[in-house]
Amino acid sequence: MGRRSSCIRPRPWPMAAAVLCIAAACSAPAADPAEAEPDPAAAPAAESPPDAGAPQEPGPIIFAEDPLAGAPMAIPEGVEYGALQNAEMTELAAPPPEPEFNEELIDRSSELGLQVLRARFVAEQLGVASRVILPEGPFRFGEIVPVHFELRNPLGEPITLLPPAAGLVLELSWEVSRWLPIGGHDKIVRHRWYRLADRVILEADETYATRSEIPLVMDGDEGALWQVKVDARLRCAGVLLGDRDLPVHRIDYRSNHLYAFPEGWESLRDQPLESLRLALANPRPQADRHVLVSTALLSGAQRYEGLEMLVESLRRPVSSTRALTATSALQWLTQLPLGYAPKDWIRWHDERTLAGPSPQ
Repeated sequence: MGRRSSCIRPRPWPMAAAVLCIAAACSAPAADPAEAEPDPAAAPAAESPPDAGAPQEPGPIIFAEDPLAGAPMAIPEGVEYGALQNAEMTELAAPPPEPEFNEELIDRSSELGLQVLRARFVAEQLGVASRVILPEGPFRFGEIVPVHFELRNPLGEPITLLPPAAGLVLELSWEVSRWLPIGGHDKIVRHRWYRLADRVILEADETYATRSEIPLVMDGDEGALWQVKVDARLRCAGVLLGDRDLPVHRIDYRSNHLYAFPEGWESLRDQPLESLRLALANPRPQADRHVLVSTALLSGAQRYEGLEMLVESLRRPVSSTRALTATSALQWLTQLPLGYAPKDWIRWHDERTLAGPSPQ
């Protein structure tokens, strides 16, 4: 055999060992923290507070500089700051001193306000308990009607009505709404004044009573029916409630009203609905007053039946004046200001039905 020659190449051992070490490090499993032994030299961990698991409030944010320093203040809304020259407030370095108030004046003002409230309460209570008393009507034109005024003290302690320089005055007023038989109505107001005693003292639940008369007499055409409203008020300089002087200057009585008719109205009282039917069918002018009086005497369900009669009479009136009388009666019955045109009342009736307050 021939001799075989061999070539020995040098091996790069240092490089191979480095590669093997890196591969071993990458493939080695991660160390378990639980199995790691604590370092005796390490500092002990800080213990958690008992409420460490609760949500923590965020700490304050502290600026090194005031972010509002130099910011404009009191700028009107919708106006650009650059368009104003002296719009900002003047900033103060320290809070101003508290303003001084006149405590005595404030106390007097508060006491005066309480007195006004007490005065209003006393005036309202006296007004509710006081009334105008009229006899049961209706009445005839020309009669003189007696009227009584009762002022009662509903409070639990005595009261004294203090008179002004001219003395206590009871003011009486009555308003007469007068309805004419062939359409139209007017109002007349009358006043009377009565001087009372210099001083009125009422114990608890005591009544001070006065009386007067109202003559049912008016100038001009008497018309067909009257509605008379009576009001009364007592004017004084103040009221002593116990030892308290209250600024009460007026006490309003509860008002009352009455009705008055022409001579002979009593014949229509027993059957007002039938009297209205006969008057609407009677073409004589004397029946015009009977239409209004009969309408005023209706009550309860009769008012609805009377309304139907009046509207139907406008569709076929027996005379032109009777149509005016029927529209006047409808205004009285419904208290609606629809005027004296029959077509307006017919249109209203076809759209709805409405009854006004009863005169009884």
